[in-house]
Amino acid sequence: MADQQSQPQQTIVSRVAAVPIVAYISSRATSLYEHGKKTSVYFNNAATFLENQKSVLYEYVSPVFDNKSFMAYLTKANDVLLSNFNFVVEKYPVIETPAEDIIDAAAAKKAQVLDQANAQLVSASEKVNQQYQSTKESVSQQYSTVSEAVVEKVNMAKDQYNEKAAPVVAEIKTQAEPIIADLQERVAPVVANIKEQASPIVESVQKQYNELTNSETTAQE
Repeated sequence: MADQQSQPQQTIVSRVAAVPIVAYISSRATSLYEHGKKTSVYFNNAATFLENQKSVLYEYVSPVFDNKSFMAYLTKANDVLLSNFNFVVEKYPVIETPAEDIIDAAAAKKAQVLDQANAQLVSASEKVNQQYQSTKESVSQQYSTVSEAVVEKVNMAKDQYNEKAAPVVAEIKTQAEPIIADLQERVAPVVANIKEQASPIVESVQKQYNELTNSETTAQE
């Protein structure tokens, strides 16, 4: 009986800290804290300063814990919180799941979510690509249709122009033929006269060129 009374009473803080996932997080936080003190001078200085202040803080609040009325109230509050927490744990046993199982389940869930996200991304990309190809084909077809219509209208305009221009061209040709014939008739005597006057000059130049060529050939021999 004396042994049971000598055992320290469990607190709500120690009970929550005993939850596997909380204990895991606390352990990780402690490891990171110690690692930070070892790797960073600034962090180590700040942590050391705060650790040194614990004694000062304890001396400041210790009188409160010596107050029996306050401790009775604190003990009652602790019992209520501890009872409620144990009730929650009994109702939801998953709280006591080992941290490794929770981490594995979270990793599996993460992989599942990533797989679903990738599948949705691939599906969305395929839909976008299909829509793009469909739009591209539709635009190409519309462009082809418009191009054919434009070419057809251009050809129709060309044919209409040829039909309207043909009589005009024929009329111009008819009116030009007498003028051209009269011009040829007038120019012919002039050309003949120029040719007649130029022939002796051409013959003289040709004769001098031949004599010069023959003299050069004789000199070389």
